[in-house]
Amino acid sequence: MNSSQAQLQAAIDGDVEALLDLFRKHDASLRQRIRPLLLGEFQGLIDEQDILQETYMEAVFDIVAFHPTNSFEGWLFQIAHHNLLDALRGLRAEKRYGRMTTGQSVTGCRGDGSAEDAILLDLIADSDSGPCSKATRHEECQRLHANIARLPDPYRDLLQTHYLDGCDPVEAADRLGCSKGAFFMRRARALKMLRAIMGFPPASG
Repeated sequence: MNSSQAQLQAAIDGDVEALLDLFRKHDASLRQRIRPLLLGEFQGLIDEQDILQETYMEAVFDIVAFHPTNSFEGWLFQIAHHNLLDALRGLRAEKRYGRMTTGQSVTGCRGDGSAEDAILLDLIADSDSGPCSKATRHEECQRLHANIARLPDPYRDLLQTHYLDGCDPVEAADRLGCSKGAFFMRRARALKMLRAIMGFPPASG
């Protein structure tokens, strides 16, 4: 095992300094690959720093599942590209439907979410509508809150601020200290993690 392989294995095994050093080594190359993708209708609302910040945060949580025979930079770029797509979807939905506040309003107007997301967002919004009985809905809401509490802080705080506190994306991003583009990236990741914890299948698309 050479030094690069040893460093990667150390990062997978939980060595935070090794992982941070890997981020630094690949940062310039990742920026070069991401920069051309940022041209277009939302240029200026999403920047490479937003994407990389969210990408590195995800990588910290997911590194244990990384296989050392794969390309580390390729893995990071894949996460970054997914983050960019999530930000674009969120910004386009906001442009089309306006600023959204609660989970119920998102469910009512979004066309890009899965049925699982709609169920979760309705539960978060504590909507009175839907096929569930009041008792069942209360149980599901309790289960939802318990599972939100299990999420890592950045994702739990976003769901709390946006859905439970009712802040729209601009207000939530301001409270969380991130850009609006980063907010949409983090929201997609938070919902993905919550679906997995609650046993829903992954969203399609």
